Amino acid sequence: MNINLEKNNLIELEDYQLEEINGGIAGLIIGCIGIAAICYYFGDHSAR
Repeated sequence: MNINLEKNNLIELEDYQLEEINGGIAGLIIGCIGIAAICYYFGDHSAR
């Protein structure tokens, strides 16, 4: 019973992960720009 449930969950997870990966790439790019902006902001002030 548990094995069947796990298999069904894995199939659902795979479909869900495809959507998550597409959203995750956009999120990663936005996140990296945000982190870079914060680092640049603080780095710029400490350089002065």
